[in-house]
Amino acid sequence: RFPGQLVDLPESLQKLAIERKITIATAESITGGYISKLITDEPGSSTILKESFVVYSDEAKTHKITSNSDIKD
Repeated sequence: RFPGQLVDLPESLQKLAIERKITIATAESITGGYISKLITDEPGSSTILKESFVVYSDEAKTHKITSNSDIKD
């Protein structure tokens, strides 16, 4: 279970993103989409979350997401 601060973060993130007129995209691996889940649990999240990728295998990270091979793990 995550500490309260992390669980409360999506609401704060959404408020800040709306205030600053920015959107969010995520690329997750070991979290398995949990960050996106936390964001989308918040009503109105579609106004800030534009896309989310879960790329777990090294092959997916290499072919689907541009990243430095040193940060795959």
